[in-house]
Amino acid sequence: LGWSFLSQVEQCDSLIVVARGWQSSAVTHLLGSVDPVRDLRLVVDELVAKDLETVRIAHQGLQKLVDGRQGGTQTVVEFRSVERVLQYLTTEKRPIRLGDHWTDQDVAMISKMRLHSAKEMVYVVNLPAREYLNVIEQGYESRLSQPNWMARAREMLSSTYGETLVVPFSADFEEKLCWIAARGPEALQGYFTANPSHSSIREDLIRYVFQSLNLIEFFTCGPEEVRSWTVPRGSLAPTAAGVIHADFEADFISVEVESFTDLHELESEEAVKRDGRLQQQGKKYIIQDGDICFFKFRLPNYRPGANLNNKV
Repeated sequence: LGWSFLSQVEQCDSLIVVARGWQSSAVTHLLGSVDPVRDLRLVVDELVAKDLETVRIAHQGLQKLVDGRQGGTQTVVEFRSVERVLQYLTTEKRPIRLGDHWTDQDVAMISKMRLHSAKEMVYVVNLPAREYLNVIEQGYESRLSQPNWMARAREMLSSTYGETLVVPFSADFEEKLCWIAARGPEALQGYFTANPSHSSIREDLIRYVFQSLNLIEFFTCGPEEVRSWTVPRGSLAPTAAGVIHADFEADFISVEVESFTDLHELESEEAVKRDGRLQQQGKKYIIQDGDICFFKFRLPNYRPGANLNNKV
């Protein structure tokens, strides 16, 4: 994969691994043939191999310190963790993230070593437009009859890594949609009306990446704009407010919440209020995916007698 690629991977929290699933005599493959199953496994195996090399070096360094009675108790603790990681990679030869026995200390050392296979991965096969549309029509999350590449990729990932989701994608089809969209929103809407079974995978792909990172999305709205924000799943309301501005978390009072689903169903904020679905929540409220939030916070520098509330 090359050192340049691996150094870039270190900066990522999640990876989308895209394998070629289309044939073309005009575009040769580096390995001489098109085989997305081989390519997906190659990427994963190389990341695991690189991790094994990194862990061996770390293990050797800590071994010297332990043998020389240097570094104290913490060094011994770190050595034991690295030893467990090394044993796993040597015997299992599977990505770090698939291990289910890591202690908190192990996780800390894995993070410290910046191991590549600890990162979440979303697997994608880039298909010709016709094959892609066939998969979409059948429902790619099911095990219905699929093009050979998709079925084989899913089987390999399931048997080798215990992972079953393979996302179909077609750069060819997405390019066509961009070309249609360039003529205006009416043209794109007309295309989907005429071809109701056709759809882009982009929204699903974004959703899977969010899931891999354990992130959710919430919104803030004003007279002129709507903003989307991301927080880890399970975040409390003050933490979400802090994503917008640190002062909002420190001086949080409460949050008014309505869900995007309710707003879409009832079509107006007034209707949401009338139906009793606009909620006032406090510091213990856990932000939900799709929440529309109206934060109230106390101004840090206020004059006595002034209005103490502000909203965003």
